[in-house]
Amino acid sequence: MRYGSITAVSDFDSDLLRRVEAATIFVNAFAIDHAGGRPVQRPTTDQDLVALATATVKAATIAHGDAPGSVDVEQARQLTELAHRLRRIIEGLIEARYDDAEEHLNELLRLSHAVPHVHTTSMGMQWFLHFHAADAPLADAWSAGCAVGLAYLLSIRQVLRLGSCAADACDRVFLDLTKNQSRRFCSTACQNRVKAANHRKRQAQHDH
Repeated sequence: MRYGSITAVSDFDSDLLRRVEAATIFVNAFAIDHAGGRPVQRPTTDQDLVALATATVKAATIAHGDAPGSVDVEQARQLTELAHRLRRIIEGLIEARYDDAEEHLNELLRLSHAVPHVHTTSMGMQWFLHFHAADAPLADAWSAGCAVGLAYLLSIRQVLRLGSCAADACDRVFLDLTKNQSRRFCSTACQNRVKAANHRKRQAQHDH
């Protein structure tokens, strides 16, 4: 299978890629064990879980361009389950286990009842394409959008744009939109952490 590079991104492509970015946001919030060199602290109360889910939906909304929604405890649990499903799919794509990823991706598309839906603003001046029914539950709405985005990435043979952080003790995933697919870290902080560790290693070798 040959994977090309993204040379130009249309509005349609950008919309679907934002859905992939939203998928990585959910994974990084709910479905990793380490981040930035430290163990991830799981929510210990329903209040903590709702707070994390609310913040995550807000962050995903900024990336996705969808409408935010209020989150209750049951929705927070459903979003947590979604994040773990997305993790399995993304890991499969990163590790070139395409058959496994395809199976989980098709299952998520089925469970989310993904269906194209056009929504317009109250002024009727701008239209938005969603992949869930207007009355879909919050978790289903995000499931459908994220699944369609990942399916699109797979269909255009751009799954190498998905990556996992190369830094030690960091499980975050990301969407690499650099022209030469050179991104290796989830953040500048992790990149700097690795550079500092390598510098200390070279210094220690020099001293000996």
